[in-house]
Amino acid sequence: MWVERTAGEREQWNKIAVREARSHGLVIGGMVWVVLSLMLAGGWVASAQFAVVAESGGSGSFWKRLPIVAIVILPLCWWISRREGKRKLHSAIHRTICPKCETAAEGNAGLSCDCGGSFMPQSTVKWSDEPKPDPAEDSISRLGVDKAKSEEFIRTLAAADIWVLAVGLRGVPVIQDLKDPAAWDVIAEHHIDVSQVGDDDSIHPFNYERDGRQVFPFFSSENFANHFLRNCGVANISLFKPYRLMSGFVATPENDLFELVLNPKSSSERTIEQTERLLLRLLTKPKE
Repeated sequence: MWVERTAGEREQWNKIAVREARSHGLVIGGMVWVVLSLMLAGGWVASAQFAVVAESGGSGSFWKRLPIVAIVILPLCWWISRREGKRKLHSAIHRTICPKCETAAEGNAGLSCDCGGSFMPQSTVKWSDEPKPDPAEDSISRLGVDKAKSEEFIRTLAAADIWVLAVGLRGVPVIQDLKDPAAWDVIAEHHIDVSQVGDDDSIHPFNYERDGRQVFPFFSSENFANHFLRNCGVANISLFKPYRLMSGFVATPENDLFELVLNPKSSSERTIEQTERLLLRLLTKPKE
């Protein structure tokens, strides 16, 4: 499965990409240098007009002309080497993949794939054959898997704090829909770390599309939130961080358009039913 790279792994990937791009440029530039030097020193010239290569007369012997020609064309070949290296690095940085269907592309990070997934930069994800173990269970996650204890589960949830994934925003900018590319421009302009959110700032919780429905994920612990971050395969997820809130937040009427899912991407995943949502809203309603 595709998993998110750690910060150290992303840094290592960037170093390797730069090294490989530089090597690629040197190989191309070196090949051009050798071939052009031999051709020009040997008196061979190319005619662009007639698309032919012909031998022309030249003064001096081949071995006398070769070092002179090699030195003269060296700046040109160095420029070609730099250009090809930059082109290779640009291609590597903008290479993307959809973790859901493994479709590879370039230059479309953050866009939706036809399969319903999202394209992510290949620099931020890697393939892993090792399944990530679930975080340690807690009272909420244990109750959540037992449908027969629905009311006890909701009452326990109502009395606890939960975790969401959120991005901090300077001020209170309007963000309508994370599926709209313009929303990410707003986030990039106002983004701050959630630990720096002040009284005049705001947060925007993470939600994503799954099987044609918009899902609002929330978690019974910070460990479950981090587990989702490592395994969800959603583009731009690295901007969002675990953020602690009272559980009543997810049950507000403003979130009725979302499917509420507790601890997604784990064995404790639980979709909150409509009756459970209403009970949670009732139990967490502020007293007048």
